[in-house]
Amino acid sequence: METRSLNSEELRILGLLISEGCHIALHGLTHRSEPDLGFLSEFCGISMEQAEHRILQGIEILTSKGLPTPTIFIPPFNTFDEKLFPMFRNYFDVVIGGPESVWHAPGKAWVSSSPNHFYCSLPPLYGHGKMMLDTLLKSREHWFEGKWLTLHWAWEYQGHYNNLKKLLVLIKDNIYTWEEFRAEQEKANSFNS
Repeated sequence: METRSLNSEELRILGLLISEGCHIALHGLTHRSEPDLGFLSEFCGISMEQAEHRILQGIEILTSKGLPTPTIFIPPFNTFDEKLFPMFRNYFDVVIGGPESVWHAPGKAWVSSSPNHFYCSLPPLYGHGKMMLDTLLKSREHWFEGKWLTLHWAWEYQGHYNNLKKLLVLIKDNIYTWEEFRAEQEKANSFNS
C-alpha cells in the first residue's frame, strides 16, 4: 500500500487554519476500501480491534506532526459498521457522516441515544463549493437550517479554490466556531431537559 506523509506546505496550511479557529477531523487512516464489500468503506467489514488500531494510528500521525488531537471523525466514504460507533465515541466528540450514512441513521438505537455525537451532512450543503454557492444564491431569503457546509478540500483545489472563496464571501456573516456551535447545542439540550 502506497502512502505518504503530510508535506511541509500541507502542515503550514493546517497550522494556519487551526490558528484561525478551524478544527481538523480525522478522516480515516488509509482512505482505501476493504475488498469484497460491494461498496466503498474503510470501516466496514473489519473488527473492533482493527478499527481502533486505525483510529489510534491516524491520531498518532497527526499529533506527531504537532497538530492537535482531532475531536471529530469523518469516516471515509461516509460508511462504517454500526458496532464501531461506541468505540468512535471513546475518541471523538462527534462523528460526521454524509449521504451514504443515512441508511445507518433512521431509527437506529445508537443514533437516538447519541443525538450530540452523530451529525449527517447532506446535499445541497454537502459537495462541491459551486453547487452550494449556486443553491445559496438562489435561496438567499430562505437560508437552510443546516449548521455546517461540508466541502472536500481536494475537490476545491481542482478549481483553485475560486468557488470556495466566493462561498466564504457570501456566508462570512453566518460563520461561527465549533466552540460556539457546541455551546449552542448544550444550551438547547439543557433547555429541552
